[in-house]
Amino acid sequence: METSTPNHQHWNLRVFCEVAEQQSITRAAQRLMMSQPGVSMVVHRLEQQYRVPLLDHIGKRIFLTEAGLALYRHALTTLKSARELEVTVSAIKRGNAGSVTFAGTAALTNHLMPPILADFHARHPSGEIQMTTIQHGTSVEDLLETGREFAVMPRRSAAVGRKFVVEPFHREPVIVVAGPGHPLAHQSVVTPQEVALQPFIYFSRDSERISLLEDCLRLGEDSRIHVLMEVTIESTKRLVELGVGLAAIFRMAVAQELERGDLVELNIRELDLYDDLVLVYQRDRDFSPLTQDLMSLVRSHSQHGPEQATVRSPVAAVADASHIDDARTVDALR
Repeated sequence: METSTPNHQHWNLRVFCEVAEQQSITRAAQRLMMSQPGVSMVVHRLEQQYRVPLLDHIGKRIFLTEAGLALYRHALTTLKSARELEVTVSAIKRGNAGSVTFAGTAALTNHLMPPILADFHARHPSGEIQMTTIQHGTSVEDLLETGREFAVMPRRSAAVGRKFVVEPFHREPVIVVAGPGHPLAHQSVVTPQEVALQPFIYFSRDSERISLLEDCLRLGEDSRIHVLMEVTIESTKRLVELGVGLAAIFRMAVAQELERGDLVELNIRELDLYDDLVLVYQRDRDFSPLTQDLMSLVRSHSQHGPEQATVRSPVAAVADASHIDDARTVDALR
């Protein structure tokens, strides 16, 4: 059986479809701007390939055999798929189509990424997104080595090796919130000692943020924050609204609740707590134009001015201390 390249095979099918539709070798040759012997040769090769007659000649007219009709229907589907593939590939090359796969911690996939993805969709209506929420105890390195192109997460959680890039793009305030009926919600200033007496609701009892908060509040060895419940972020907000403890949380995650008055930000004396958000990706990875554009949108998210961006936060300092060479599995993801 004679072999041919996909493009050559598609052309043979295109010629056969023209013959079938014109019911004439001569008219097909005219429409394709080919010689009649050239068209006849294509039909002959297809009949040799499938070892069956494809055309019946009755007078000057040509009719498809049963096998010819089957090939004609197959050819129409194949040629349509080939045209669609060419359009898709061309769009991918231009950066207008394709897919982007990435991961992020819960607070960021729920609150940071939606408006960014809306902007991305406006620019690339045909672009597909696959977003995975990083679960507690998941290895970021494993995610990035098994299909995810990049991750968005707090820097303190980005414990990865040298072959990965950890790129800060935004500094997000971490605030302590209470329900509107909580006694501390009505105080103009709250002392660290008053905060230390309150139970906290958080995602993990072993969270690094709790120990950082203790350090920032300058609590002594005998004074530790009590984590009352370990629940999801949305459950945390709801429980705090109902007056069950306090929570240390990204301001972006409670922006709507603060605006509605469902939660109150406590003004804690001398508390200045931030978390640097970072993009994490493999150092030598090549990204499609579509992925590059989404990453650029993430980078441009920050609304802080240059002066604020240079302020050093306690969270960032601890993250730097662990250094990105640490290749251990992340065990404190949000």
